[in-house]
Amino acid sequence: MPSTRSLPLALLLRSAAGLLPRTPQRLPTRLKSSLRTDADAVLDLRRVDTSRSELVSPGESTISRLWDLETWARHQKVGRYWRHLRKWPRSTTARLVLPVCVAFSLWSCLAHALRIRYFPNFSAPLAPLTLISSAVALLLTLRMNLSLLRLQESRLAWGRLVLHARETAGLAATYCAAAPAEAICRHLAVLGWCLKASLRAGEDDSDVVSTMLPPATAETVLAARKRPVALLRGAHAVVAEEVAAGRLDAQAHLSLLTQLHSLNAQIGVCERLLASPVPPTITRHTSRVLLSCALRRPPRCLRFDGRGDGVTPDLRHLTPSTRRRARVRASRTRVPRPRPPGGGAGDARDELRHGRHRPDWPRARTAVPAAAHELPRGGADA
Repeated sequence: MPSTRSLPLALLLRSAAGLLPRTPQRLPTRLKSSLRTDADAVLDLRRVDTSRSELVSPGESTISRLWDLETWARHQKVGRYWRHLRKWPRSTTARLVLPVCVAFSLWSCLAHALRIRYFPNFSAPLAPLTLISSAVALLLTLRMNLSLLRLQESRLAWGRLVLHARETAGLAATYCAAAPAEAICRHLAVLGWCLKASLRAGEDDSDVVSTMLPPATAETVLAARKRPVALLRGAHAVVAEEVAAGRLDAQAHLSLLTQLHSLNAQIGVCERLLASPVPPTITRHTSRVLLSCALRRPPRCLRFDGRGDGVTPDLRHLTPSTRRRARVRASRTRVPRPRPPGGGAGDARDELRHGRHRPDWPRARTAVPAAAHELPRGGADA
């Protein structure tokens, strides 16, 4: 319970807070530059992650690190098989299982020597040797299930993104004036293209941003590190200006903020799917085993064709389980698009076009300047 002496002070602070302007304050340029400098310094200090042991920290593509577009492109090249063989001696997983493999290999050599010396006529069935195929099939099945779950999650995230974009455009067209509603819908129309370009390498969305947004806003979005987040920040700025001017009631303001928050959540889901792939350890070690098996007996696995102008692989000398494994190509699920990114732009345009048919509710007649709906030039990455 506050004392009676602190009550006048609390009332004074509340009165002073009421005198402050309702327009969101912008950080000075000096503070923004200082914030970026300090953030870069923190990243330089914390580049080494000491939370996990170095014994289980692979040097290649691994799920223990965040992936980006460059990591995906490197992981999908054909030269990864040679890289897997070349770095096999330095593999942390191989070092962990090496003592067990050496122990079993020594036991196999000892058992073979004892059989040759003392039991020359002993023979055992080969059926137990095929039990390993069931374990490999189980691992591949688990990996495929994980890939399908990622596919389902990405489809769900993109569908929710379109749904919330449509709802946001409808709310803006219903409760906002013509100029701010158009500004919000322009940001939503570009959102799908920018998200698609951020999740795929080699795609440029600069032409779409420059076409749909005003020059100052487009310049700020193009300079941002994450363009989809910058677009949502621009929509938030338009909503905040409408609230500060008194042209948007509290219920509509809360509904718009909820929809924008949901859009930001779906963008986060897509970024997480890109940064955390299915664990590639199974594929990496499977490729090493298959390549070592193929390199040990290439003359037997190759045969000349009937015309004598080349060689073709012959898989008849391999065991059935090895043939099945050789034909399996592990799928690497990215972030697919269940529908084109332009679908959200069409929905935002339709909501803006048909959402104007509403009762003529009383609204302030204050004109909205065109420059009020543009993003500020600075602070795109703050």
